[in-house]
Amino acid sequence: MPGKERMSEDKIVISGMSAEPKKSEETDPLGGWRSGDSNVLNVIDQLLQREKKGLLKYGTTTEREDLETVEWLQHLQEELMDAAVYIEKLKGEYE
Repeated sequence: MPGKERMSEDKIVISGMSAEPKKSEETDPLGGWRSGDSNVLNVIDQLLQREKKGLLKYGTTTEREDLETVEWLQHLQEELMDAAVYIEKLKGEYE
């Protein structure tokens, strides 16, 4: 697994790989519109933080091309099974 070499607010470099935020024209399908909903903004922030954490941990993004569809489905299934366990645990606290 790659190790972190350098990280700043706008760029991450990991074992020769780097990722930095894309220019807004590349990633702004809403044409400059910004949400005023704090819940939407919180979810966006959490997604960006998870992306950064994943890049530091795995050295790649979900744009990687080394996994077959069935492997992506396996990852999804494992995540959903974890979610089911968390739900069951929380349900048990309210019964």
